[in-house]
Amino acid sequence: MFRFGFAFLVSILFCNILNAAITNNKPSRCSDGLLNVSDRCQEKPYVIFADFLYWTIRETGSDNWGLNFSIASTYQKIDVLSVPFKWNPGVRSGIDYSLNHDGWDIKAIYTWFFTQAKDHQNSISHISSPYLGNFYVNNADGSDVQAAPTYASAEIRWRILFNMFDWQLGRKYFVSSSLILRPFAGIKGGWIHQKIHTKWFDPTNTTVQNTFLDGTENLKNNFWGIGPSIGIDSEWKLGCIRKLTFNLFADFAGAILPGRWNFNDIYQNDQPQKVTVDTASFIAASSMLQAILGLKWVIDFAQGRSSFFAKIGYESQVWLSQLQFYSYNTGRLSNPLTLQGATIELSFNF
Repeated sequence: MFRFGFAFLVSILFCNILNAAITNNKPSRCSDGLLNVSDRCQEKPYVIFADFLYWTIRETGSDNWGLNFSIASTYQKIDVLSVPFKWNPGVRSGIDYSLNHDGWDIKAIYTWFFTQAKDHQNSISHISSPYLGNFYVNNADGSDVQAAPTYASAEIRWRILFNMFDWQLGRKYFVSSSLILRPFAGIKGGWIHQKIHTKWFDPTNTTVQNTFLDGTENLKNNFWGIGPSIGIDSEWKLGCIRKLTFNLFADFAGAILPGRWNFNDIYQNDQPQKVTVDTASFIAASSMLQAILGLKWVIDFAQGRSSFFAKIGYESQVWLSQLQFYSYNTGRLSNPLTLQGATIELSFNF
C-alpha cells in the first residue's frame, strides 16, 4: 500500500514537471490544435472519488462442496450441495489527475471487497466430501475408494478477499456535443484470497466409525498477479436542468494478470489423524473482463470550473480460471469468479 502511494506521488510530481515544460508559452490546454477537444479543459486538475459497492459473488466450484445421499427402500436421491454467497458492502476509491498537455489524465484506483458463504447440512443417510484430504483418511495410497469416510452432517464457511490496484493513462474528449469517450491503458495488480473451512461430524460408514467423532478440512486458493489493462469509458448527455446535467454512462475494461497461485489443504480429526495435501504453486495468467452501466449526475459550480459528480450503476467483473485447487471428483479446477452488483460513486473536481 505504501509503495503504491509513493509510486503514484512520484508520477504526479513527474507529470507536473512535464506540464511546466510542455505548456510554457502555450495559451491553453483547451486549444493546442486538437481535433477532439478534451472534456477536462475547463476543469480543475484533480478529481477525487469514492465508491460504495454492494456486490455478490458467483463461482463454479462452490456448487459442489459435498454430496448428500438419501437412501430409502424404493429410491436413492443424491443432492449436490452448494454454498450461496451473501451480498456484502465494499469500497473503491482513487484520484484522477488531468495533465495540461493534450488533455491526458492519470488515474489511481484501489478496490476492496470481502464476502463469505455458509451452509450446514444433515443427512438421513450420509454426506461425502469432494476434497482430497477426506479421501486419503485411512487410505494413504488412494487405492481404496470405499475407505473415505462419510458423515451424518457437515458444514462449510467459504471466504473471499479481493484487493486490487489500478493505474491508468487516458484521455477524455468530446466526440460530439452529446458523446464523451475516454480510452485508456494501464496496469492492474492485486490479490484474490479464497479460504474454505469445512467440518464433518459423526462418520457413518462401518470402516471408519468409532475411530473418530468429527474432523475438519481447511483449504486455501490464493492468487496474486500484475499485468496490462485496457478499456474505454463513455458518457451520453441526456439533458440539463440549470446547473444539473444528466448522463448515461457505460464503461468497459479488460486485463491479463500473470501471477502465482498458492494452495493449502489440511485435514485432521480427533483420533488424531492428519492429512496434508501438498499441491505445488504455479505461475500462469488470469484474464479479467469488466463492464459498468448506469446514470450520472453532474453539478457545476465555481463558474463551471469545478464539479460534483454522483453515479449509480450495475457492475460485473469476470475473472477467468481463478479457482484452481484439486477436487477428488473433478480433478484440478479451472473455474471463473464473477463479482457483480450495485456501484454508487461520489466524486469532486477541484
